[in-house]
Amino acid sequence: MHKDDQMTPKERAAALAQGRAVDRMPIGLMYFGPSCRLLGWTADKMFESGRTFADCQKVIYKTFGQDGVSAKYGLHSMGIAFGATEINPPDASRSIINHPIKDVRDLSILDLNRLTPEKDKDIRRTWEAAHYLLEELGDEVGCSFGATGPFTCAHALMGAENMMISLIKYPEEMHKLLRFTTDAMIQISKPFLELGLGLTISEPVASGVLLSEKMFRTFVLPYEKEFIAACKAIRPVKTVLHICGDTTKLLEAMAETGTDAISLDNMVDIAEAKRRIGDRVALTGNVDPNSVILMGTPHDVEQAVYSCYRKGWDNPKGYTLWPGCDCPMATPLENGLAYMRAARKCAKYPVNPNNFTD
Repeated sequence: MHKDDQMTPKERAAALAQGRAVDRMPIGLMYFGPSCRLLGWTADKMFESGRTFADCQKVIYKTFGQDGVSAKYGLHSMGIAFGATEINPPDASRSIINHPIKDVRDLSILDLNRLTPEKDKDIRRTWEAAHYLLEELGDEVGCSFGATGPFTCAHALMGAENMMISLIKYPEEMHKLLRFTTDAMIQISKPFLELGLGLTISEPVASGVLLSEKMFRTFVLPYEKEFIAACKAIRPVKTVLHICGDTTKLLEAMAETGTDAISLDNMVDIAEAKRRIGDRVALTGNVDPNSVILMGTPHDVEQAVYSCYRKGWDNPKGYTLWPGCDCPMATPLENGLAYMRAARKCAKYPVNPNNFTD
């Protein structure tokens, strides 16, 4: 348990579920990028093994005391499983430079049998990380499986430009690809859900910056909805869906996916989201990870936290503070600490709006 808390995240969650008082409301923190630096490692070390990934999650929790850790499959993992060329530099996030599907009319390489722990190193790494986290932190804090959404999995297989062109030129073939990635993510997620993990879904490529609402409803919503329903059928589980960028025009469609909570990028106004969909889903977000958490001062971070709480704290279906996306690798530690310090003040139970200021 963190020194600034009176309850562990699991004790807090259990008390809230039973309607009992807590020390504070839950706080979320995406700190994947800078976590290696907390251990004195370079960025490429995190994905080296299940052990190193778990150690990164553990040091985040020990440093900040946020309400959750995650075993994350990876945004590029499905592409890598089918032969994508990956780069994993020591000072930047890993990425794909050569995608395996060049033409969506030829999907012959796709085979669900390749997406098993025996054949997919990223599934194996994530499975190992999940076990380490459950064994070493499971008594204190909940662990979620970080799934990659079907649309973003298709991007890992094709690449952005090829994919966007194919949505227009070859819609039937794109539906076939999305049918595969949906089935694949259900298959991958099943053992993690049966293990007892929660579920967070990262779908950054389905952004309103790239897609119109019509395209989202055609190529994203049906598969996201099916994926979430299938996961809940495996085990009743609370889900959080994160989509990057400005998703203001997609809010109602996102709420139709069946997710329990929507994680908002900092480009979305929390007050607007609360007005439009707050009676349907919980909201999380959305301190700017770049201009504020990376480049701002601790005071700037605290003011941004207060602003988010002022807008979101009374959302009808609930609100939890998170950054708008993962914190950049060079995030100053003092800014992460300022985020948690201000969040604890705002989240103190019972929540009091008078705390949302200096």
